[in-house]
Amino acid sequence: MDLLIIVTIQPSMLILPRPLVTEMTTNQIGDLVMPYWPGRGFGLGFTLLKDSAEANTPESPGTWRMGGTYGHSWFVDPSEELSVVAFTNTALEGMSGRFTTELCESVYKGIREGCKE
Repeated sequence: MDLLIIVTIQPSMLILPRPLVTEMTTNQIGDLVMPYWPGRGFGLGFTLLKDSAEANTPESPGTWRMGGTYGHSWFVDPSEELSVVAFTNTALEGMSGRFTTELCESVYKGIREGCKE
């Protein structure tokens, strides 16, 4: 049996203090180039998108994302009010492989096509 849990957190339901979230989602490494993550900086715990074209992604600048070796991947796009989480148990593929790219592209394609209706 598959279990799907959807939780909606309203903006008024802060879990962390706003100044801490602001610091976490601020690029902490300036213009330091990250060869494996072009177009991205690094906040406190995750990458931050600086340039969508350089990163070759449909995500909005300011999106933060990360993944883990055992196949989880997630990103938050504040501009789209979007959070996406994937748990795959597929080691590196589910963290930073083609699956994560295709998932991201599919989500944004759905957003764009939904806006046309």
